[in-house]
Formats: sequence, structure tokens, C-alpha cells
Amino acid sequence: MSNETVYLSRAKYDAYRAQLEYMEGEGSAKLAELLALSPGSGMGRPLDLPIHDLAREFRAELAKINARVKSAVIIEDYVQALQDKKCVDIGATVTVRDLDYDDEFTYTIVGSDEVDPQQGRISYLSPLGQALLGKVAGERVRLNFNNAEFLIVNVDYRPLDFKYEPLDWKHRLDNMKV
Repeated sequence: MSNETVYLSRAKYDAYRAQLEYMEGEGSAKLAELLALSPGSGMGRPLDLPIHDLAREFRAELAKINARVKSAVIIEDYVQALQDKKCVDIGATVTVRDLDYDDEFTYTIVGSDEVDPQQGRISYLSPLGQALLGKVAGERVRLNFNNAEFLIVNVDYRPLDFKYEPLDWKHRLDNMKV
């Protein structure tokens, strides 16, 4: 895992923390119990059983989330520290007009863990996100890959009221048959 900065809303960060708390405590104990009960346990070599696949997935997910949390910057805290809140940055909600079709769209600029185009959330790393960063209302941006042109209609910073449910490892472990 790299030490890149991970931008997370407070809600996503809290969901990750809740998942880590379960996985590091009760989840790890339950997984160890299941592994101990699995055929071939203690024989020195893991068998290719569903519980072993689940254990590998569990450990990989635990490492991934742990790394994400350790390198997290909370978007709400980041926005609060911004000097220029007229400029598009991570956490901004931006309304743009597609100048080719005269349609307006509103997007919130987020980190890659929270992208949800149907909810209007795009990554700051996406082509449109990159084009918008640092711009203000009234400026035009052009996307190089398709030559689309957008006018920035409005930039504001709203509360991020995202809702997240952690991945249900408890359910998966409780229903694992060995």
C-alpha cells in the first residue's frame, strides 16, 4: 500500500473505523475460531477451502482499510482550513453547464473511495474533477479527451451528508460453514 493521501468524508471515515474495530477485535477472533475448526487445521499447510478464501479476503480488506484510515484527510476538516472557498477544491459542490447541450449538472468533488456518479459525486482525479480544480464560477473548462466545454455556474461548500454502511463481515463470518 502506498502512503498517498486519501480524502474521506467524516461519514466514510467513521464507517471505515467501525469496520476496523469489528475486524480487529471480534471479527479476527471469529475468523481464528473458524480456521481452527476447518478440516486440516494444524497440519502445516492450508487447504483450499472456502474459509481459507474468506480468510485471505478478510486479511486483505483489513490491511486496505487500515492503510486508508491511516492516510486519511477528512474532507470536512480540509474544507474548513481552505483559505479560498470560491475556488473549486475537494469537498466543493460545483454546478456546471455543458455548453454543447445547455444542460446543467451538479457534482460534489470527493476522494476516490466515495465516487458515486448517480449521487453526483465525482473524484478529484477524474478528468472533469481535474479540469475543475482551482477554477471559480464564471470560468470555462474544456475536457481534452472529448473536447466538451463546461461553464462553471456555481461553487459552494455544503455539508457532506453521505450515509455509509460498513461491509458486513459479521454476517459473512457468522454464516460461514466449515
